Amino acid sequence: MHTPRLRALRVAAPTPLQGATLVDWQSQIHGVCWKGRAHRTLRWFWPYALSLWERAGVRAGRWPMSEPSSLDALVQALRLLPGVGAKTASRMAFHLLQHDRAGALVLARALNDASSHVRHCERCHTFTEAEVCSTCTDPSRDTSKLCVVETPADQSAMERTGAFKGLYFVLMGRLSPLDGIGPKEIGLGKLMDRATDGVVQEVILATNFTGEGEATAHVISETLKARGVRVTRLSRGVPMGSELEYVDLGTIAHALVDRR
Repeated sequence: MHTPRLRALRVAAPTPLQGATLVDWQSQIHGVCWKGRAHRTLRWFWPYALSLWERAGVRAGRWPMSEPSSLDALVQALRLLPGVGAKTASRMAFHLLQHDRAGALVLARALNDASSHVRHCERCHTFTEAEVCSTCTDPSRDTSKLCVVETPADQSAMERTGAFKGLYFVLMGRLSPLDGIGPKEIGLGKLMDRATDGVVQEVILATNFTGEGEATAHVISETLKARGVRVTRLSRGVPMGSELEYVDLGTIAHALVDRR
């Protein structure tokens, strides 16, 4: 059943304009919304409808989009950072341009220098500006122990503990078949050569305790054990200062299995 108002909406509906310009669409929508019995119902609708047709026209290439400004380019560049959305990127951009222009220049120079000079170590794949990083060339390091981590950030976390004095091998990722990341992409062949050079006596797997990290550790462990290399895994347990009542069951279960 159609009410008079709905019939008025059907009669007043605009027809498509082939090759129309934005002005044509404006006049068409404005005339529909303010003419006849439907003007009371549609006068609030025409700005919204205009915005929709304007977007459709831009997507279809009828009306040229305005060229992005330097500010828009800065916001889009900041959105490349992990965890930074459109609003956060906009706040960062406005803060740098309005309150800290000198800091913006320092940030730009630092990013340019880092992207131009920082590279991967030829031995362990961590970040360095030389061919071989300072950790690999440190004579005080225990060369018989090799710790395998996923990223340079994980290596940095291990170093901050001050408890490990051996060498590292950074996988630069983890196995993820769904994402097309296999043994070749994480440098598994180079790790095998490094672990079986006759110097390394123990390989410590320090990959993350996620599904992909566990799968990566399992593949590396089985491959190295088949070659006679001793392989150990970081143990999982109850965090220091925590109470068992608030610890998740998985952590408690692994702590019981890995007890000593």
